[in-house]
Order: sequence, then C-alpha cells, then structure tokens
Amino acid sequence: MGVSVVRQDADYALRAMVNLAKQFGQKPVSTRVIGTRGDISYQFACKILQKLHEKELVVSF
Repeated sequence: MGVSVVRQDADYALRAMVNLAKQFGQKPVSTRVIGTRGDISYQFACKILQKLHEKELVVSF
C-alpha cells in the first residue's frame, strides 16, 4: 500500500477548484458537472463545494 500525500477530500477539493478555474468568466457550472468532470460522486461534490463556499473560496448561485 502506497503512502498518500494528500487526503482524499483535499484531492477532490483541488479537482473542483481546478475545474472552476478553467471555467472562470464563462457560465456557472453545476455541482453535478463538477463532480462528473472530477470523477467525484455527486453527494461528495455537494459536501466539498459547501465547505469551499463556507470558507468563501467559491461563490454559489
């Protein structure tokens, strides 16, 4: 078993942020699309994006 450098939730949060950065200035992206593009389940993507929103790292509409 390999050593994990980044926790899974942090990895998913980074994936979501990268996806959002690529879409910056374009139309809003749904949580479902972010999850699909990042290979993240919808439920987990919701939790991650909610945490990012609470920390004011993303904007929610």
